[in-house]
Parts: sequence; C-alpha cells; structure tokens
Amino acid sequence: MSASSRASTVVLLVTASTAIGAFLRWPHAVHQPPQPSPKNAAAIELAQSALTCPALREAPAPRVLDGVASECPVIEEVKAALKKEDTAITEQELVKLRTSVEQAVATRPAACVSALALLLEKTTACDLIFDAVAIRILNGKSVSPAMAAGALLRPSTCQWKLVSALREAERADPTIIAAVASLTTSADEDVRGSSWLILGTLERIAREKQQNELVSCVDDLLATKIANRTDHERFIYVRAAGNAGCEKCRPSLVEDVNSTDADVRRESITSFRFLSTKADVDVLCKTLATDKQKEVRESAAFALRQRDTFLEQRLGCLFEAAVRDEAASVANNAVLSINEFAANSKVALGTLVQVAKHSHHESIRKQTTSSLRAYASEDAIRDVMKAP
Repeated sequence: MSASSRASTVVLLVTASTAIGAFLRWPHAVHQPPQPSPKNAAAIELAQSALTCPALREAPAPRVLDGVASECPVIEEVKAALKKEDTAITEQELVKLRTSVEQAVATRPAACVSALALLLEKTTACDLIFDAVAIRILNGKSVSPAMAAGALLRPSTCQWKLVSALREAERADPTIIAAVASLTTSADEDVRGSSWLILGTLERIAREKQQNELVSCVDDLLATKIANRTDHERFIYVRAAGNAGCEKCRPSLVEDVNSTDADVRRESITSFRFLSTKADVDVLCKTLATDKQKEVRESAAFALRQRDTFLEQRLGCLFEAAVRDEAASVANNAVLSINEFAANSKVALGTLVQVAKHSHHESIRKQTTSSLRAYASEDAIRDVMKAP
C-alpha cells in the first residue's frame, strides 16, 4: 500500500468514526514519554472520537509510537523471517521465531512492540510469519493495552491480520476494545470484518471475567447492527454475535432461525453456541430435531456442545439426533458433542453407550464404540454392549 493510500485510509477511518457517535472517545492525552510520530497523529485522532459508554470513557489513550529498531534484540531475526514465504520456513524455525519474539517483547515491551509494529506495517505478506509476530506483540503479558491498541491502529495492507491476532487474547481491556470498535468503521472491508469478529471474541472474554459494563457496551453495539436487516454485511455481525454470546442479539437471532433461507438459519443457530438459558437450549434442540436442511442440523449439534447448562436436556436432544437422524453427518456431529461431555459426566458417558447400541447408522455405532475406548477396556465395553 502506498503512503498516499495509507493516508487516505486513515482519513476515511477518522471520518467514519463519527458514525458510532458517542461510543469511542478517550478524554486523556496520549501517554508520554515517548511522543507519537506526526504521521500517526490521524490514528490517534481516530481513537479519540466520541465515547459515552461508561466502561470505556476513562480508558487510557492508545500509544502509536515509532520504535528504534536497534533497541529491540529480535528485529533482525524478524526481518529475515518476513522475507521468507510460508513454504520456505520450517516448523522448527517458526517455533524458534515465536519464542524469540515472545522473550524480546517480555523484556523490552516498549521498544519491541513499537519497532515490530512498524515492521509489520510495511509488510505485504499476511502469512503465518506475520501472524506469529502479531500475536506476541498484541497479547504479551508485558505489553500494556495502550501499546497494543496503538499497534492495532497502524493502517497497513495486513491490518486485518493484525486485528485477527487478538483471537489469542486473554484480557478484555477497554482501550483495546475501543480501538477495535473504531476499526469496525474502516474503509477496508477486510479490516471491518476482522474487527467485528474480534470485538465479539473480546466481549466473550469480558463476559467470562464478569466485566459487565464492557459486555453491555458491546452487546448494545452488536444488537443494533444485527437489527438492521438490510445491511449487506449482516452475516458478519451475526458471526460476531456468536463469538460474543450476545444476549441482546437474541431476538434477532431467533427471528433468523425461522428464516426461509437455509444459510441464514445456519449462521444464526451457530451463533446460539455461547448462549446458555433454557430458552436457548430449546431453540437449539428444536432446530436439531426439525430443520429440513442437514447443514443447519449439523450446526445445531455443534452449538450444543459449547456450553453445559441444562446438560441432560442437551444430551437428550443429541441422543435423538445420533440415533435417528437420517443424515450420518448430523449423527456424527451429535456423537462428537456427546463425547465432549463424557469425560466429566456419567450421564454423557451412558448416553454414548446407548448411541453405540441403538444408532441406525452402522458407521455411527462403530465410531461411538471406538470413542468408548477412551473410558473403558475392551472387555468392559463388550460387557456393556451385551447388557440389556
């Protein structure tokens, strides 16, 4: 991407950020030292657009900095690796690179995050090597959220790949969430899509850590986007809602489950996977039992194994599918879901035994019997299979 294209992208991002109105604004100045370079001023301005969400209002500003390459001990190793094609680097070399970057970022976070982010900004190969570096400069335990957010805001050819590196995040920080949310208005379609999906992932992390204000902020944003049924990017929002376990999106998802379009039904039922109320399990079970499209039923079986609330109901639905569904692929997904619970549930283990006995698919009976070997000896399995 040329310098002029990058500048244009930043301007478009700044302009588009007004579309989310009072959602993204940091009232504080960018941390010092060091000072951000002038060429990154537009990115800082983007990240300081309007914000009223209480959980994000007081978040520190991102730090978009230009590091001194000589201060990061791994810079030459990364430069050499980035010149290679994915096919030219061995797994051993990739592991070594990951370790080197992780150690360098841990010991010199400010120098390495800024220098490596600048290096990635100039890279056009959005490959495994790029990903290995991006994951470590964004998610390192020594990396402050402000530094990670600053790295995210550098417009580049591979910015979408940089954002996607947050799939490995273990924290849900307001500064990072606000930076990602700002990128959902990017002029680059790939950046927008990646940002929405990661925004959902970060919400789920916030939910697991009981950061309820952050959850509410993102839930509101996603629910508003999904409710707009004319938006051509709506599938992306539905997938983001699925990543998030977006509770406020439930009414729109329920409506989609009843669509005449099988693709819409499949996307929406998959997005129920992290929703866990009795009503959610009811929707999943009904879809698994009654949808006419096998791909939709497969997705329902997959979604049922992602949470363990109302476990006996889930197992009952999965058993019926494993034993009676006419499509072997649906029965297979049901068995995989039952097996997911079997290590920690005697009821699930017993359900596997019953599937092995009663599924009308011979392939499923064999597969389930094989799964039982992880829990019992051959003699024990033989005795159980002979029992009434």
